[in-house]
Amino acid sequence: MILAVGLAGTLGLSLLAAPVASAKGGGGGTPPAALQADWPAAVPLPAGVVQGTNGAAPSETVALLVNTSYQEVVRSVTDLYVSHGFSQLPDGTLVFSTSAYRVTVAGAARDHSPTQTNVTVWLQTL
Repeated sequence: MILAVGLAGTLGLSLLAAPVASAKGGGGGTPPAALQADWPAAVPLPAGVVQGTNGAAPSETVALLVNTSYQEVVRSVTDLYVSHGFSQLPDGTLVFSTSAYRVTVAGAARDHSPTQTNVTVWLQTL
């Protein structure tokens, strides 16, 4: 949670969330948000539903809703990026890099939920 607040406050990130159709009836809403077309294939995203995106290379963000606990997100995000050749900062924060990219991940439980986490992935092309 501290990382999420610090990241958002320091960087002033703002995400443009796309409205979603109401679950109580009829479509008519805007379709769910999609990943930017220029997002590099070499940079994986955690499994989740894209809630919004912002920016363009060299600095892009994606907001995701992940259906698991914050603790599980931390573990799975670390495994995901390390298994794709990214190095994690030695201080254990969720910052991963290769020679071409830096990925910073922030997250927090969604409305204090033990089973849903809001995750923001910030991609910097180096």
